[in-house]
Amino acid sequence: MNTILSEEYWHRSHNQYFAFFIAFGVFGFIWFLVTLFYPPMLLKKFSDFYYFSFFVLICLSMLVEDTLETQMGVTLFAFFNSFLLFSYKTSDLNTNP
Repeated sequence: MNTILSEEYWHRSHNQYFAFFIAFGVFGFIWFLVTLFYPPMLLKKFSDFYYFSFFVLICLSMLVEDTLETQMGVTLFAFFNSFLLFSYKTSDLNTNP
């Protein structure tokens, strides 16, 4: 193939869901999905435009690359997920002073 990519990276998956499924099996993959979807469902954040936009973007990103396998991807997900998930309550924006 005449690639300059190091041989240790030849067999990496470019799909985060597939990588988790292979690494942790069926139960690990289900646990990953639960930890991904349960907090926003519990806090009802899917109705928040900013969080929903971030969530869709990160889920689509995980389809085409192994986002959580790099430091940059983990930092991006952890920061924005925490910031958007816990920064404010939707009901706080609808109250009048």
